[in-house]
Amino acid sequence: MQARILRPMKPIRLPEVGKIKVGEKLEGEKFPRSLDYFRPTGEYAPHFWEAYGEKPNLLEIVFPSNDPRECCYERFELRDGPKRYAEGDGETFEAWSDKEEDYVTVTKTEYPNIMQRKSALSGNHG
Repeated sequence: MQARILRPMKPIRLPEVGKIKVGEKLEGEKFPRSLDYFRPTGEYAPHFWEAYGEKPNLLEIVFPSNDPRECCYERFELRDGPKRYAEGDGETFEAWSDKEEDYVTVTKTEYPNIMQRKSALSGNHG
C-alpha cells in the first residue's frame, strides 16, 4: 500500500566539525604545497591529534549509508577563480544567468562545448 502523503526522503546530513587537509598554503607562495600526512582544522583538531597523532598518513573512513548518492555526491563545477558559474552532471547544468539573475538549467546539447565556454554560462542562453 502506498502512503497517502508523498514525502521526499531527506538526505543524511552530518554536521561539519572541521576539515582534513592534505596541503597547505605558505605565505608568499603562489601555489599550495602537498603534505604527506593529514592536517585537521577547526576547534576539534586537538581531538583528532589525540586519536591519530600529529602527522597521521592513514585514516579509517566510515560512510553513513551504502548508497553512494547519499554520501558521495559528485558533480562538475565550472568556475572562474572563486566564482562558480555552473554545476552539473556533465550533461545538465544549473548555470548562472546574468539575464535572469538566477541559476537556470542548460544542457550540453544546447551548448556542446559548455565545459570550455564560460560565455555560455554568463547570460547568453536565451
